Amino acid sequence: MVEIKRPSTKLLQSNPYRNGAYAVSDDLAGAIAQVQANCAEWEISGSRSDQNRDAMSDIHTISPKGIVIIGRSSQLNDRSQRNSFERYRQSLHNPEIITFDELYERAKFIVGDTSSKVSNAFEDIDFPF
Repeated sequence: MVEIKRPSTKLLQSNPYRNGAYAVSDDLAGAIAQVQANCAEWEISGSRSDQNRDAMSDIHTISPKGIVIIGRSSQLNDRSQRNSFERYRQSLHNPEIITFDELYERAKFIVGDTSSKVSNAFEDIDFPF
C-alpha cells in the first residue's frame, strides 16, 4: 500500500513541542494512519476474498508493507528537526516514510545514474494530486 502526498507537504509541525523535539505534521500522521488501516484491511479481507484469490492463485498476503511518500528532506532545517524526524521514522515498523528527494536518489541509484548534479526535480512540478 502506498500513500503519495505532495513534495511540498510538511513533514513536521512548525514549532518544537518541547526541548527541541518536533511532532510530525497532521498530514504525515494522517497518511500513516490511512496506510496502516489499508494494510490491515487488505490482510484481513482483501487478499482472502474469492475474487482476489482466483486472480492470485491462492496467494495470501501476510503483513503487507506500507509506504508513505511525502515532503522533502530540505524542510528539515536544523539538527533538532532532522533528529525528531529520524527518530520518529525509525521507530515505525510499518509504513516506511520516504521523502521525494530520497525516492529520487534511490531511483537514480537503481538505474545507475552517476551524475553528480544536485537535483530539485520536484520543485516546479505541478502534481495532479
